[in-house]
Amino acid sequence: DVCSSDLEYKFHDKPARKNIWRQVLQDNIRLLSRPAATTSPESESANQNAQYKLGLNVSDMACDILADLHCNGRNIRNIVRAAISIANSEATVMSPQHVLRVIKSLSTAGNKTEVISRLEVLSEW
Repeated sequence: DVCSSDLEYKFHDKPARKNIWRQVLQDNIRLLSRPAATTSPESESANQNAQYKLGLNVSDMACDILADLHCNGRNIRNIVRAAISIANSEATVMSPQHVLRVIKSLSTAGNKTEVISRLEVLSEW
């Protein structure tokens, strides 16, 4: 599978993976990037609102697409954290395109191609 490892971790069914994706995305709101150039209280507030909005508006469609990727919870968390790191390096808020870039970098095995083609159409959560 795309997210295989040497250690054995439980692979959940699609509804469980969908819930894990949603929870991991929402739990990681605090880790999302804030552009380095913004230091005013107004800018900070706007960035916090954008992060909060992301967590609340993770769409069912996005989570449904991501749930098709055969990964366990640990892999999902690592994908999200890698996407956050990419967004941080670009001084932007994480988007589906950041997650897509991480998924594209994974092994070519598994069902990655189908997930990528469906995820490419999402511009926001």
